[in-house]
Amino acid sequence: AVVRGALHCTRGQWFDFALIAHQAIHPSEIMDEWDFAEEVDILSKLPENFEEFRDSKKWQERKEALEGLIALLDANVRLSSKVSYGEILANLQTMLAKDANINVCALAAKCIKGFAKGLRAKFSPYAQSIIPVVFDKLKEKRPLLRDPLIECADAIASTIPSLDLFVEEIEENMKKPNPQIKQQVDNFLYRQLNMLTVDKAPKKLIKTVVPLLIKHSADADQDVREASLSAIGSIQRLIGERNIRSMIGDLGNDEAKMKKIGEYTTKAAQAHAEEMAKQAPNPCTVQEGRSGVLESESGATTISPERSTATAKEVDPWDFLEPVDVLTKLPEDFSTNIESKKWTERRDALQAFLDILVANPKLDPKVSYGEHIALLKRIIEKDANINVAALAAKCMKGVAEGLRKKEKKPLLRDPLVECIDAIAATTTLEAMGEDIIVALEKPNPNIKIQTDLFLYRAFKQLNAQTMPKKTMKALAPLLIKHTGDSDAEVRDASYAALGSAMRAIGEKACLPLLSDILEDKLKMGKIKEFYQKACEEVGPEVITQMIQSIHKADVISSKDVQQRERKTVPLASESSVEQCSAPAQDEEPAGDDESLKPPAGVVPVKKIQEKKKELPKKVEEDEEPVRKRADELLSATDEKQQRLRDERTLKILKWNFTSPTEEHILQLQDQIGRLAKASLMAMLFHKDFKQHLKAIELLNKTAETHPEALVKNSDLLLKWCTLRFYETNPAVLIKVLEFAKQVLVLVRSFDEPMSSEEMYAFVPHLLLKSGEQKESMRNAIREIIDEMTDICGPLKMCPALLEALKTKNARQRAECLLVLEQYVARAGLTQLKSLGIHKAMAACISDRDNSVRNAALNGLVACYRDEGDQMWRSIGKIGDKERAMLEERIKRSGVAPGSTGNRPGSNGGAVKVGAKIVVPPGAGSAVRRPHSRSASVRRDHSESHTRENSPDMDRPNRVLNGTFTYTDDGNTRQDLTMAHGPRYTIDDEYVEQGGVNMLDTTNVLSELDTLQHRMPTRNPVPQLPTTPLKRSGSSSSISSIDTMDQLEKVIQNISSGLIDVAKDALEQVQFLLSVEDQRALLEDRLDMVMQTVGTQLKLVRNMHGIHTPKGQELLKLILNFLTPEYCRTSYYDIHEEDEILERVVETARELFGGHRTVNAGIANGVLEVRGFAQ
Repeated sequence: AVVRGALHCTRGQWFDFALIAHQAIHPSEIMDEWDFAEEVDILSKLPENFEEFRDSKKWQERKEALEGLIALLDANVRLSSKVSYGEILANLQTMLAKDANINVCALAAKCIKGFAKGLRAKFSPYAQSIIPVVFDKLKEKRPLLRDPLIECADAIASTIPSLDLFVEEIEENMKKPNPQIKQQVDNFLYRQLNMLTVDKAPKKLIKTVVPLLIKHSADADQDVREASLSAIGSIQRLIGERNIRSMIGDLGNDEAKMKKIGEYTTKAAQAHAEEMAKQAPNPCTVQEGRSGVLESESGATTISPERSTATAKEVDPWDFLEPVDVLTKLPEDFSTNIESKKWTERRDALQAFLDILVANPKLDPKVSYGEHIALLKRIIEKDANINVAALAAKCMKGVAEGLRKKEKKPLLRDPLVECIDAIAATTTLEAMGEDIIVALEKPNPNIKIQTDLFLYRAFKQLNAQTMPKKTMKALAPLLIKHTGDSDAEVRDASYAALGSAMRAIGEKACLPLLSDILEDKLKMGKIKEFYQKACEEVGPEVITQMIQSIHKADVISSKDVQQRERKTVPLASESSVEQCSAPAQDEEPAGDDESLKPPAGVVPVKKIQEKKKELPKKVEEDEEPVRKRADELLSATDEKQQRLRDERTLKILKWNFTSPTEEHILQLQDQIGRLAKASLMAMLFHKDFKQHLKAIELLNKTAETHPEALVKNSDLLLKWCTLRFYETNPAVLIKVLEFAKQVLVLVRSFDEPMSSEEMYAFVPHLLLKSGEQKESMRNAIREIIDEMTDICGPLKMCPALLEALKTKNARQRAECLLVLEQYVARAGLTQLKSLGIHKAMAACISDRDNSVRNAALNGLVACYRDEGDQMWRSIGKIGDKERAMLEERIKRSGVAPGSTGNRPGSNGGAVKVGAKIVVPPGAGSAVRRPHSRSASVRRDHSESHTRENSPDMDRPNRVLNGTFTYTDDGNTRQDLTMAHGPRYTIDDEYVEQGGVNMLDTTNVLSELDTLQHRMPTRNPVPQLPTTPLKRSGSSSSISSIDTMDQLEKVIQNISSGLIDVAKDALEQVQFLLSVEDQRALLEDRLDMVMQTVGTQLKLVRNMHGIHTPKGQELLKLILNFLTPEYCRTSYYDIHEEDEILERVVETARELFGGHRTVNAGIANGVLEVRGFAQ
């Protein structure tokens, strides 16, 4: 009919007829309709009464609603990926699981199938929750429901990247006693495995289901037995008969069943071929000139499925072996015999170990082999008996291969060299660099030879991208030194290593490393000979598993190279280069211990040198190919603002719940699913916590390579972190907290604004975990709160903290109160007062928990310090007992009312507070804030307000800072002439440029290294300029004090309930005492200093605890402060708490014991306390 139609066509009509005829003959070659279809939102097209009918008690109405939905799904092939289908799919899942009417269940299965086909990969987030329901309903025998369920299961499976994601669900249903479920799940496996190629075999699934299939093969039900054998046959097609026999055990002895498995394997191969023929992408296009020739777009014929299967990589049987803990199988007397003086007993012990390793080629990676590896290493190094050393080398080789992901072919027969190569396959050349350098420097020529030959083999596995540059630069001088060795074999081995390195990184890049011998034509000629030899030997087939497991490089198989060569006709010059850079010869490399002779079949060196003029250019071009960027795990889009607007306008659910609901989880799945790869989605929302850890690991790598993706999607990632907060696995929780902090650090570094919606979606859930028992977890949460405060500021954070005070968890209340105290102590009450912070703290004074009471009292003391008696009016009416407690605490702390002075936030400007809340620039003092998001702004500001370069350093009146001037008579006075300008302690650029010291104060600062033994900062920030001036990161540095009140505030901070604040104040006052020009500032305040120190000692005893490391550290600092004669030499090195207390009591007795009046003064830099006897 086709021929007759063609004969009656005119030349102009033949073109159209040919296209129609080709499509009729090859229907599988028509393009997929889904690719060209428009995305449609079918939810908006549902009738108004859909939900009413769907939830109706009449099955006819439910059926009518689902039929309408099926009609929409059939009419719209491709569904919109921007719509959330979580709710409707959840309803369909419920109907499928619980509806009593079989017709409704069948329609629900068809609807789910329609969504799976319409969404394809975007359906995968819902697949794992729906597939168990589908499997469970397969117990139904009636075709009315069974057939739609089978189609539904296949459609769902087509949306996931790998069947390994369904391992748990498949295993659970295969263990059910119902024969119908077992039969249908086995058939499901058969169908799905037939669609896979050998290289995509789901190894985890196969290892899990094979034992269950063996059990099914002996089932009483004939259909179950047949289904299990068909599934085993499908697996045999993927992994080969040898591998399947090693897994099925005694079943391999049943000839009848093995025959059936062979038949099913043949059927599976045919089914796979048919499936590949359907999926073969070969769209038909026609030339515009109507030449009458139909060509495929790719210009190549379709490869047969059998051929594609044949060219696929052979499955490694090592992947299907069970990992074994061989240490538990060692003889009981192994440890005794291995240390025996008789070499025969040592030999027998190692032989037993080797036999176990040979019998169990795959070792359990969770077991620690460090002790045994160290033992084998010692035997190889020191055992005098060569037989024992050889066995130890073989054992170490077995351990190295047993822990590998893939088995490596041995390159040499010598056990010791095999051992070295096996060890090298488990690590990187960079990690071995120091040991290799030591070996190269050994005087023994044999060691130098074998080390050079090892490098020759190792360099053959590397290329320009995988070669560790620093290691190569360190090894090159030693290899060049070996080229002048007196031993000829050492010289040849070094030439081989350098030639192999030249092949790896390219001739042009290697020449600078060989600058010392470039003029020696003989040596360069030898190196280039081995360079050519390495090019001939190293092809894709010779690249071992070592490079794949370490660098995970994408290696092109030699068969792919052959197929490319068939498609294109290379030029003569290019063919020679292809032969040199990537030959398709599959052969064992020649032994390196045989004088490095060229292997058989290799083009002689002379012939290659004739073509050498063409070679370097091509090799250089192949050295650094242009790599396309890999598919991103997470897309960096600008959809965050739209998501926040939708949440603000209630178009989507607010992230506000006491425990995660299914609606919130599905909404987050849908939002992340639009931006993340399916594999990442599957890990993020997997039931297994190990998958969560893998997802975090991948995201951490993304933070290094593509941090913008995490910043643009920070709201979604932080929401995902909050879901993990409601789980109980501590390992995952710690990793999640670390990841959340990393996201926030990136947000701050990118100057990404954080809206109130994003903050309140994360902070309340984070504060719930601040009541954890583990100190490490609470510390991690404190660091995250510091980052959040630095980004958002105290004004935004306070409402969440005040709300968190309503919890029943005492630790959480105490942590929140500590943060509020930090805000008050360092940012002031100008902006926080209106939030009701006073009353919230006052309500906690009567708390049952001691730590909560202390935290509340300390917070109110900070308020009193900031605003004085105004605090009493702000807190309102409180009980007499609570008032007395607060008055006592204020009295004990020695706080002066309103002693904080003017704050930068008092003029209405926002003060952002980080881990250390400090005074911003332009407000009197200028201490650098490392964590501030506006560091660049302050740096620009400081450039216009730097110190004047005045060389006059010997003037009578020396300026100590912007406020005080020290006169010749030793007194201080205020310098009003400088009050209008900013007074910086030390400028960022001044430190970085190593500027000239202008002031005596700056000279004094340089001595701080010998005085300050601890940097009181909790969040070290990378990329800070390194400087010897280790000033404290306090809120008011001593050298930048504006008023005497601020000096008193520093003294009062010694009695603070916050350990960091107290240490900071002690260090500053101690520093001030050590500066001769500034001692006069403390002349009249020593009584206050000693009073605050006494208060702090009480706090250490009552609140911090003398048995805690922090309490002991603070006691050491107080002791050193009270005994200043030791400050200039060394600090006490005390490790026992009783000794600390003894020293403190002894010092206190010397200062206060038996004395009523204390007269203090300063002389010669030492604090002297003179008492008068009673």
